[in-house]
Amino acid sequence: MSDRIALYGSLLRSFPTQRRLGISARLRFVGPCRIAGRLYDLGRYPGFLPGDGEVRGELYEALDGRILDRLDEFEEFDVGRIEQSLYLRRKLPLIEPAGEAWVYVYNRSVEGCPVVESGCWESYWREISSAAKRRS
Repeated sequence: MSDRIALYGSLLRSFPTQRRLGISARLRFVGPCRIAGRLYDLGRYPGFLPGDGEVRGELYEALDGRILDRLDEFEEFDVGRIEQSLYLRRKLPLIEPAGEAWVYVYNRSVEGCPVVESGCWESYWREISSAAKRRS
C-alpha cells in the first residue's frame, strides 16, 4: 500500500499552500478523513495533538515517494533533530476511513492556544477571517 497522508490545516485543498509549494500533482486526493485528536489555533496555521476529540481533514495518497521529504521540510520536521522539530510525522490510525495515515503532530506546548472546537480548520479560518473583516 502506498503512503497515505492526512492533512488538516493550511495544506487543505481550499488553501493555496499546495499549489504554492508545487506539490498538488504529487498527491492524489482520496477523500475526507477523521482523526482522533484536537486542533489548536497557533495563528496562521493549526497544531494537531492526538487524543480525545475529532479532527476533520483530507486524505491523500502520495504519488511520489519524495513528497514526504518536501512535506517534512514544510512542517519543519527533521528526523535527526526530533526535539527541535516543529512537527513530528507519525503514522496514526484514522477514525474514518479505516486504516492509517501519516499525520503531522505539533511538537510544542499548546498552553494558551485556543482549541478549534469544530475540529475543522477550514471552517474555523473562514469564521475568524470574516469576523476580522467585519471589525475593520
